[in-house]
Amino acid sequence: MEEEYCSPKLTAASSFVLASFNGVSGISTIVGNSIILLALYKTPYLQTVSNYFIGSLAGADLFVGIFANSLYVALSGFVSLQEIQELKDAETFIWLLTTTVTTFNLCFVAVDRYVAIFRPLRYPSEITTQRFLKANISMWIFAVLFSTISFYIPFSDLPKLWIIGSFVTFLFPFGVLLFCYFRIYAIARAQNSRWKQQSTFHRSAQVAEGLKNRKAAVTFAIITGLFVALFLPTLVINFVAISLEGRCHRIRLNIAWFWAATLSYTSSSINPWVYAIRMTDFKRAIKQLLFRV
Repeated sequence: MEEEYCSPKLTAASSFVLASFNGVSGISTIVGNSIILLALYKTPYLQTVSNYFIGSLAGADLFVGIFANSLYVALSGFVSLQEIQELKDAETFIWLLTTTVTTFNLCFVAVDRYVAIFRPLRYPSEITTQRFLKANISMWIFAVLFSTISFYIPFSDLPKLWIIGSFVTFLFPFGVLLFCYFRIYAIARAQNSRWKQQSTFHRSAQVAEGLKNRKAAVTFAIITGLFVALFLPTLVINFVAISLEGRCHRIRLNIAWFWAATLSYTSSSINPWVYAIRMTDFKRAIKQLLFRV
């Protein structure tokens, strides 16, 4: 009875729910982020360095839908696949890779908004297409190299890798995000005080540009908040895993991981809706793309 209770396999109901949820989430992620990338490609006025960072984040989310959700559909829906060690290694690789590129892209966006608000006059010379490409290529190279560690360590050491992964892919980027958004908030308050002391003529142009940058910053703060909230269960499981002993406890935690990881990936399907609702330029471009208006 104990062995049955501690079975490493998902129940039929859990398999169906997880496979269905990952399937729907994956399709939504692929469609939504493909539309964002297509709108960016087809619309000249969207093709700015600032929006390239959005495109990079959408590309990372698209990667989640194609690879992460698809792998979890297979692992959840086909019980026999859960026993294949190579697929477990692939799961760890995909989780590390997708989390790294997502959090680092969020950091790039936060730094971009911070520079745009803190140094608006120097922004065009400091945030260039060339620097964006260098940062993006370096990020992907690092993410791939770091994620391949999962193929070279014993399965018993995976909890340690998850802890290291949590620091690299979440805690360190989260520190950067907190710094940028707290500084943006402080700068916004200072700008409000300064604008009130200026004449209407001098104030109007500055206010318009400042509000635009601030709205973009708030948009990505919302996206970051959603990601953090949805990612937290996997972070908790990672830290609990390293302290657990006993086969049954580890099996239960591994099953909980299926649910937590599935939840964390849903942020990739939500992000395109946030762009479309809050960013006027993207909203207009998407309408033109879909409805030819």
